[in-house]
Amino acid sequence: MQNGRYGTILISGVVGFALLALSCASTSVTPEKQPAGPAADQPRQGGILTQYFGGDPPSFDLHQESTSAANLSASPAYNQLVIYDPLEPTKVKPDLATSWQVSPDGKTYTFQLAKDVKFHNGNALTAADAKFSLERVMSPPKGIRSPRQGAYSIVERVEAPDDATLRVVLKQPAPSLIMNLAVGYMAVYDKEFAETKGQNAFEKEVMGSGPFRFKEYIRGVSMEVERNKEYWVKDRPYLDGIKIFIIPDRNTALAAFRSGQLHIFSLTADDLKNLGPDLTSKVTVQETMSYGHRGVDINVRKKPFDDPRVRQAVSLAIDRNAALKVLYLGEGKIGGYMPPHGQWGVSPEELAKIPGYGPNKASEIEQAKQLLSEAGFPSGFQTTITTRKLTSYEDVMVFAVDQLAKVGIKAQTKILETTQAYDAMSQGDFELGTWVYGVQTDDPDGIFGEHIICGAVRNYSGFCDKEVDALFNKQSQTLNVEERKKLVQEIERKALTLGGRVILRGGIGRPTLWNEVKNFKAHPDGDNNSKFQDVWMSK
Repeated sequence: MQNGRYGTILISGVVGFALLALSCASTSVTPEKQPAGPAADQPRQGGILTQYFGGDPPSFDLHQESTSAANLSASPAYNQLVIYDPLEPTKVKPDLATSWQVSPDGKTYTFQLAKDVKFHNGNALTAADAKFSLERVMSPPKGIRSPRQGAYSIVERVEAPDDATLRVVLKQPAPSLIMNLAVGYMAVYDKEFAETKGQNAFEKEVMGSGPFRFKEYIRGVSMEVERNKEYWVKDRPYLDGIKIFIIPDRNTALAAFRSGQLHIFSLTADDLKNLGPDLTSKVTVQETMSYGHRGVDINVRKKPFDDPRVRQAVSLAIDRNAALKVLYLGEGKIGGYMPPHGQWGVSPEELAKIPGYGPNKASEIEQAKQLLSEAGFPSGFQTTITTRKLTSYEDVMVFAVDQLAKVGIKAQTKILETTQAYDAMSQGDFELGTWVYGVQTDDPDGIFGEHIICGAVRNYSGFCDKEVDALFNKQSQTLNVEERKKLVQEIERKALTLGGRVILRGGIGRPTLWNEVKNFKAHPDGDNNSKFQDVWMSK
């Protein structure tokens, strides 16, 4: 996390763009609440912060990945131009960029970079590295995928006129640029390292300029980083290191948290009820509404899902209210791609008009059967659902199988290890697929550019609609918030109706930490707060 050497920039101040305050509350189960900002007592150096994830990362290349397994492991070793403020999620603050200016026409952003920054291999970090990194995301080299590529389609070119200056020139004004640059996957990479070792080197090696350095990775066991003693920010980080254990079984991980072996864990409502008096005085619970969602991807390239009637039948068959109860214990909100608690989400009244979101599920089930009959499947058909071997993913799969059976769609299950599952989904080697989608920002460019537009890396379904793409480009350059909101919601209605993905919204997250962990604030998406630069431990 960033110290106070620079001021913070409220997101709403960027090119006249206003962002609704995020829903992020903090509650404590201790007699004395932990402060939201820097701890009142003096920070101290030392300690190894421990966390867990349910599986190994597909790779450590943050530009390519979109899973928290990669972000938790590699993000502490990198810096970005800008970051979401670790203690105030509604704000963007400088990281490598000490300041930036926007031209009067809103089309040129000029960033001034911190000096004397070095990568962990001793190479100096300059604007050339920042240029290389942004261009790698915008136009990935052959063999490199870029989930966030669509968010930067608005960029015309990137320039590095000198070592300390980066210039981003846009095709037209873009109100979302700064927010998307702050997303926790926008690491600045060492250009020389890539040229020497190859673009794929970042998949297996972690080489950044961040507060922590790579120490050890034991597949299936743990990933560890250690304090960067030559870090360019004075007296940071406080921690000696961070260790992430690979624990596939959530109950095992919960037991490790209860015993103090893990410092941070996300509790469910049931977990919270069963904490017990022995633990409630020792931990702090922070609640935040998630940006992300769970869903069922429908592969439009495979029969019979190339028929929009079949896709709509799938959407009609799945009960979103039931999903909320089963998967989220009744907590959270029903919505589409855009977080329903943010400023872009479609209203409940408008959602109710979209197939699958209606108030009468029995009627929708009958509509689904009729559509299947019209498509030539009066008795339904057999298919396969693919997912990742993690409890949260498998839960969605089990729920979807049960729901689809109600309209005669009989789904066999296919559970794959993380790397194989990502390959299957990204290569379109599936019929239906259930997934958990991390979303880092409540921004249309970021979400639609990653999940909806033609060819987007995380548009696993292969959904492609020229009218939707045209609307995406139009909203991306619309500076008036209300006009942009109308376009965003039109995209939502079209995409949800055409049926590339059935959205089962996210719920409430409860990152819970032992009280000795200081200066940590839960974000709506934890991948925006994984550097731990200012976190410290009181014992």
